[in-house]
Amino acid sequence: MPERTWLCVGGMQLVTELRETYDDVRIVHSRRREKINGSLETHAARLAELGVDAMNMHFTDWSAGLVALFHRFGLRAFSWDLQHVRHLRDALAMGIDAVYSNRVDRMVATVSEWRA
Repeated sequence: MPERTWLCVGGMQLVTELRETYDDVRIVHSRRREKINGSLETHAARLAELGVDAMNMHFTDWSAGLVALFHRFGLRAFSWDLQHVRHLRDALAMGIDAVYSNRVDRMVATVSEWRA
């Protein structure tokens, strides 16, 4: 089911190659903020130009302003390593679109609480 497939990729060359090869899957660029060359605005613009669907960064790399920046370019904001309820709540409050957690019980409970 390609339309339900999300490919999470770290390197920009592979991001570019995958987008050129697969137009029916979603591409997620996954990288630490410190490893991104240039400004994040330029990076977001480049990802949007390539047709990338989301940016995935460690939860400590995101701020509400950065979430808004990536959203402005039509990109979703994903965050990983959210193991504690306080971090999950912070991510949800800043508008993160998706989270990765090893603690599924906490993640489900916190998202359910947030939605209520």
